[in-house]
Amino acid sequence: MANRLPNYELQHDQQAVPFSLRTMEAIDQVNQGKPDQPHRHFYYTILWSFTATGTHMIDFVDYEIKPDHLFFVSSGQVHQVRTKPDPTGVVLLFTSEFLQMNGIREEFIEQLKIFRSCEENPPLVISEPQKATLHLYVKQMQQAEQLTDYRYEALGAWLKLFLIACNNVCDLDPVNPQQLQAGQTILRSFKQLVESHVTQCHKVGDYAEKLFITPNHLNDVVRSLLGQTAKEYIQRRLTLEAKRRAAFEAATTKELAHNLGFRNPSHFTKFFRAQTGQSLTEFKTKSWKS
Repeated sequence: MANRLPNYELQHDQQAVPFSLRTMEAIDQVNQGKPDQPHRHFYYTILWSFTATGTHMIDFVDYEIKPDHLFFVSSGQVHQVRTKPDPTGVVLLFTSEFLQMNGIREEFIEQLKIFRSCEENPPLVISEPQKATLHLYVKQMQQAEQLTDYRYEALGAWLKLFLIACNNVCDLDPVNPQQLQAGQTILRSFKQLVESHVTQCHKVGDYAEKLFITPNHLNDVVRSLLGQTAKEYIQRRLTLEAKRRAAFEAATTKELAHNLGFRNPSHFTKFFRAQTGQSLTEFKTKSWKS
């Protein structure tokens, strides 16, 4: 039977909070040195390793953790951190509501190159000068957490500077500003539609119709901004959903196929193998689940 996927809300002392800054040392102490289980939470996570080493699994892809590596995990992604003893670093956690309450538009996060909710999530590696700047921002956030008045406003200001600094040194898929401005509304709406309808709609034409544009125009926008076709984006998101459900739901292949919008289970298994290079059974028995 598949393990149930834990879903976490952002809390501190069993109280819901919009922002939290924690150290990897404290988290490791609470967990008594044991790695967490694969889980999903509905807030943003930034993990910055100072000396920590190990492995960070994000949506079924393992990335090596090294000193001065930063990882950016979007809301809804499945991840698991496995570090060697005595890790040091910081973890920034914040909700969409925290961004809104501090005047940070949703589009700001979407336009950053560092949060990649349905793509590869390699770590950002920073240099010594960049590290000094980011350390300053973290220190300011730690001090702001102690404030009585305007605490979250100060945290939001320093967080935004931290994100901008990270984005400015990120060389993942640089985007032409004019292309971004022209297509960002379409791309944002397309992504939202895929999140809501990927288990029912598998064709580019379905989404283009909802957006009142042609499939060719939708493909041009997605390709220019993401470096992949709309079909490839839909298939990657559908594959990710299939992995999440196969790993954490006790469902048969027939049930999975039906729940993911495939009329024929054989079509689903062929799709899964074509996208992942392995059968559904092989994926379910991967060692990372243990």
